[in-house]
Amino acid sequence: MAKICSGCNQEKELHLFCKNSSSPDKHHSRCRECMSAYHKKYYKKIGQFIEKTPEQKAAKYESLKKCRAADPYKRVAENHRAFARNIGMDYSELERWYTKQFLKQQAHCAICGGITEELCIDHDHETNELRGLLCRDCNYGIGCFKDNPQSLYRAGDYLVANLLVLER
Repeated sequence: MAKICSGCNQEKELHLFCKNSSSPDKHHSRCRECMSAYHKKYYKKIGQFIEKTPEQKAAKYESLKKCRAADPYKRVAENHRAFARNIGMDYSELERWYTKQFLKQQAHCAICGGITEELCIDHDHETNELRGLLCRDCNYGIGCFKDNPQSLYRAGDYLVANLLVLER
């Protein structure tokens, strides 16, 4: 199947166009080559470059490190804003819940009991109901088990069984 590119006005095979789900034929109106030329021209026009040198990347990283050092909770607040947006909750409501839960748990992870200043918000991925605050390791761990209690029980049984083997 072929399509005419609106950039170069040439008829080209459909696989030479980027996908675009909002278009009737599910492809962009410009071919990949024209899209690339358009983006390069656009970024030069606004003074940004798609490809940054290692020095530019390092400078940007250093700038971010300084900003985070000046306000260590800024990144946490940004994460909470994004999280609230993703689950359809008001940011101020989420912050109230977080503060209340943090004080209730006394800065301890709800699973391992470890103390940390930066706890992750655990939630049910189907209902978006907030469950508690976890350290990064525990949050990652239950995420790897896809919040499935049976899998976690089997993992616990496996560890107990193999601890007994090691003790013999």
